[in-house]
Formats: sequence, structure tokens, C-alpha cells
Amino acid sequence: MKADKLGPILRPLFKKIKELLKELVQTDAVLSFKKGPDGGVEEIKEVLWNNAFCCKAKVENISEKGLFILIEKTGGIFLSGKLLLLPQSNIDSLVKNGEVNESILDAQKEIFNMLVGNLNDVLSEKVEKNIHLIMSDNFILNENDLSFLSPEEKYITYIANVKLAGPVTFSMAIIFSNELSSYIIKNISEDDEEEEEEEDFLKKNEEKGKEIERDKTLEKDKSKNLINFPSFQKSKSSNIGLNSFLDEIMEEDFPVAQLGTTLWNALNKMKSYNADFIVVVDGLRFIGLLTMADIRRGLSPFLEEPFKEYCREQDLATKNFQVEWFLEKDIKPIPYDAPLEGVINHYLSQNSPYIPVCKNNRIMGIVTHTRMVAYLANLVYSNERENLRHEVDKAAS
Repeated sequence: MKADKLGPILRPLFKKIKELLKELVQTDAVLSFKKGPDGGVEEIKEVLWNNAFCCKAKVENISEKGLFILIEKTGGIFLSGKLLLLPQSNIDSLVKNGEVNESILDAQKEIFNMLVGNLNDVLSEKVEKNIHLIMSDNFILNENDLSFLSPEEKYITYIANVKLAGPVTFSMAIIFSNELSSYIIKNISEDDEEEEEEEDFLKKNEEKGKEIERDKTLEKDKSKNLINFPSFQKSKSSNIGLNSFLDEIMEEDFPVAQLGTTLWNALNKMKSYNADFIVVVDGLRFIGLLTMADIRRGLSPFLEEPFKEYCREQDLATKNFQVEWFLEKDIKPIPYDAPLEGVINHYLSQNSPYIPVCKNNRIMGIVTHTRMVAYLANLVYSNERENLRHEVDKAAS
């Protein structure tokens, strides 16, 4: 069996992964993949990066440990920060310090879900028999504990090198058990011409991969093995053109909750941001917005003082209510490229002090009542001051 025969699966898969990364980071992405080592646990150790984020997927009716996806730690933190819509400076700090908190782990789980979903899509198109992957676990890899791999099993690996703007470079790996890869190859919809194209594609990708590896080495040398990602500052234009004023007016640091988040966790996140709203998303897609009033409407008042001593079991159950059950359905986002007049009309038509700003249905920021009023007041004041200056100059002449 030749592992290269997985090419018809890998090429569309990595194309999908590249598009996913571009959507996630909202910038261009360069991705190349190459064949990794094959064999038992000892033979594939070079792709078992210490502290990497790892996802285990089982395959119904075939294998409990059929597939693993790995993302190097720095790349996993960076992507998770982007998914959480953290400010760039916060992401830089997390990456530099190698910090992995609960929010980062939750976001990484969502990213793995997307990757497994992409692979399921490709398998349904390319394989004649039904193969459905289910993500069973995600964890941080410890090079001293590789018990998640079967010592009797042989594995086939592929490595993807990724380069994003910044520059941000990291590697990913996909590990197939020999059992799963054999089953896929046996049932793949083969096309001899396509296989030849796949071989050429792999060779070209190996060349790209070597370039990205060189970039990664240079970056590590420059930063003494610490990758520092520069903050991207948006230009602040005084002209009222497309989206220039929205860059100035919208809040970019705000709490975000994924679908399925409990009201209690959402409340705690809002408190940590000192905010009275939270944005709800599904992966990268904006879903809705919850205010503090919405949260309080769902949670029992007996969970906190001064009524906490009267809390009952049914009151505690409200902690597990999910955010999507209490969403404000009528809030419509402002397009990121909307002109000032359109934003004002949109804002006046909404019965909410918080209006989301979206680009391709991805949340970019929040326009609050306070920021809107302050911006318009400053605009009026600036115009009046300019008119007064012209009057004074005219009188003086």
C-alpha cells in the first residue's frame, strides 16, 4: 500500500483548511503539505510536538483511534485568539508567554471541530463507502506520555506548513492509522489521471514547505525562539469615507460566547470585561447579542446575594441554560463598509444600545450608544469650530 494514494483526499482537504484559516484570521494564508514519517510511535515522533494541541477522532465501525490532528502550540494559541476575537496585543502576549487558559482550550476545540468537519466533507465526496469521523477528545500533547497512540499500530503522517500575515508561521499534522488509511484507499473513487496530478501537487507543495520552514527558522533565530507578532494598527482617517469612521467608533475588545455556552459562564465573562452585553457566535459566524437584562431574565435571582440562602436545586439548574435560548432576535448588524448616513439610520431603527458591525457575517466590533453620541457630538463641534474660524478669518481680512 502506498500512502501517496491518499492524495485525492489530502489535496481538497488542505484547500478547505487553507480557506478556513483565511476566514479565521481575515488575511491571506499560504499552506503547503508534505509526506511525513510512517511507522510506529517511535518512527513518527518528529511530528509529535511537545505541548501541541491535539485532537483525537474516532471512526464509527472502523477504529476508535483512527485519526489525530495536531497544531503547534504557538499556532493553536494564535488561531484560538482570532476565533475569540481578542485584540491583537492580547494575542501577541498569549503567544509570547505560551499561555493556555480555559477560553483558549474551548476555542481550540471549536477549531478542531471545523477541521474534522472539513475532512468529513471530503470523505463523503471521495470515498464510496460511508466514513464518518467523530471528535472524541482534544488535549495538549505531552511528549513523555504518548499512551493515546497504540504501540501495536502503524501510522501514516502528513505535515502542513502554514504562513499567515505577520509573519506567523506554524505547522500542523494529520496522523492516519494504517487501518483507517487502508480502508480509505480501498474504497476511494480512483482516477489515474487525478493521482498523477496529486503527485505533482505534492512535489510542488514540498518546495513551498521548504520555503516556509526557512521562514520559520529565520523568525525563531531573530526572536531567540520566541515569536513576537506585531500589532496591526488600523488607520484613523479624519475623512468620512467607507468604514474609516467605524474603525474609530466601534469597540473592538468585548466578550464573546460560542453557541452552547451557559448563561452562568456568559455572565462571568461579561463581569470580567466589565461589560453589560455579550456577543454570541457560531464558530466565526455572528448569531446574536445578549444584554445583562437578557442574562438576568434567564438566571434565577436566588443564585446570588441577598437571596442566595434560599437557593434551591431548580434555581441551580438555570446556571446551565444556554445563551442561544435568550438571544435578542431583532438585532441586525451594520455592514462594515456602510457609510455614515446608513449607520445613523440603522442605529435609529434598532431598539438596542449595542449594534454589531459585521463583515461577511463575521463580527468586527460593537457600536455602543455612548461611542455613537460622542462621535457625532465631536463631529458637530469640529464643524462648528471650523465655521467659526472661517468667520473670524473673514472678519479679520
